[in-house]
Order: sequence, then C-alpha cells, then structure tokens
Amino acid sequence: MPKLIIALILGLVIITGTIGGLMVVKNKQNSSTTSVSPVGDKGVMPVTTQDNLIEDEWGLKISYPADLHAEAVTGPGELTRYNFTYPGRGGYITIATKEAKESSISDWLASDKESALAGASLDTAVGKEVAKKIRFDNPNHTRIAALQTGQVFLFDVYPTDGEEEFWNKRFNGIVEKFEFLPFEGDSVNSGGGSQDTTGGGDSGEVVQEEEVVE
Repeated sequence: MPKLIIALILGLVIITGTIGGLMVVKNKQNSSTTSVSPVGDKGVMPVTTQDNLIEDEWGLKISYPADLHAEAVTGPGELTRYNFTYPGRGGYITIATKEAKESSISDWLASDKESALAGASLDTAVGKEVAKKIRFDNPNHTRIAALQTGQVFLFDVYPTDGEEEFWNKRFNGIVEKFEFLPFEGDSVNSGGGSQDTTGGGDSGEVVQEEEVVE
C-alpha cells in the first residue's frame, strides 16, 4: 500500500513538471517571434530619405533628393545638363556646364548676355570654389555660377508661384552637397557647403535626351 501511494505521488510530480516545462517553452517561443510595429501613433510608416548620386565625366558629383526625377539633357553650347523635376509640380532645377575662357566667375558673368541682365550678384561658394548668386525676374529664378578647370558650372532653380519653399529647400541641399570631381592630374577638391544659396527652408537612373526641354 505505501508503495502504491509513493508511485502515485511520483506520477503527479512527473506530470506537473512536464506541463510546467511545456508552458516555459511556449512562452519563450512567443517572446522570440514578437516584433515591434514601425507604425507610429497616427498609423504613419516612418520615411527614410536617401539621396541619389550622379558622377559626371565633366567633373560633377551631384547628390540630389530621391523624390526628384533626373534627366540628362544637353543643349547647344553645353558640355552637360541635368534637369530635376518632381511629379505633379511645375517647377524644376537645372545644373549645366559650359566651356569658359574667363579667369574669374565675375568676368564670366559680365561676358554672359543672359547673366548680365540679372544685375548685381552676391558672393557665395560651391564645393569650396568661389561662386556668384544672381536672381532673374523673367522668368523668376535664381542662379549660382562657379568657375573651375576652364568650365562654368550653372545651378538654376525655377520655382512655380506658391512653391518657392519646396524648390528652394531642394536647391539649397543640392548646392550644399555638390562636389567637383578632379580630372586626371588635378588635386581632389570636394565637399563644402554653400555660404549663401536661396532663401526658404524613383531611382537614380538618368534618362538621356538629345534636346533641351524648355
């Protein structure tokens, strides 16, 4: 009789231990598969902004917002040109290079018929190079021009009415991150933010076109 009681007690201990072990394993499995949802309080997924990059044979290294679409559009008298647009918006940004014989950016502005119409210029910098900023009234846009290695680099922003802040913010970012790529035999000259740009706050694939889009 005592042996039967002991056997029953041992059986209960074994069953209890087995059930407890299964519960511990289940809890561990649940904890290992639990993930934290990235959705915020308002149900909005967090957005990671990453710039696209263009490295051009004419010495441009352009870092531009991923929400802009880039097109390579070379016009008469230009070495290269990139147009940056945003779907659903009328404004745009352009970056172009031309050959230049002048020894300073001030001399180039004085010799360029279009830039001469803008009037007074402001001192600024692009990629550690001295640059000039000018504004045009017709059409309303801002230009930053820099001279290096026999080329003039032109940065223009054409904002539509009411969207100046949107376009100026992206334009400022492009200018501040722009770098000049060295040609063979040249020393590296990269980085450097613009001291004075304008006011205000898809993929990296570049589509080749033959003519300038007006």
